Amino acid sequence: MASKQEIVNVLEASHKEMLDVLNNTDVEKEVYPDWTVKEVLAHIAGWDEAIIASLSSFIQGGKPSVVAVNGIDAYNADSVAKRKKLSLDATFEDWEHQRDHLLATLYALPEKQVDDIINFPWGAEEGAGQGTISEMLERIAAHEVRHANDIKKA
Repeated sequence: MASKQEIVNVLEASHKEMLDVLNNTDVEKEVYPDWTVKEVLAHIAGWDEAIIASLSSFIQGGKPSVVAVNGIDAYNADSVAKRKKLSLDATFEDWEHQRDHLLATLYALPEKQVDDIINFPWGAEEGAGQGTISEMLERIAAHEVRHANDIKKA
């Protein structure tokens, strides 16, 4: 059972790890087939955006929906395509903005609700389709760290 501040710390640490990697890498380098660092940042921003929508819906008493209704790969492609025309600087700003917005949304969540069950925006494709809010946010932080490590390897 993580506290809200512990979750914030995990999210800030994953973001800092990515930032440290970005400061020491060639951002034009291909990380995955057809994805440079820019597309990876767009991808992470897209998932932060999905988490924000889920948390916002939950806070307002709604039942968060799955955004990856056509699967994670389709959501990833759509999310990256939506940001394709952004410059690298604008993509970086969007990545920063989405994380700031995610943290602000988390701060709006009452402390007692961090262990409430929520539908994960990615659905059941990556395992359980729901879990606690803290689990969802810890998974999104780990997701960012995985990509930071892949950028390092590239």
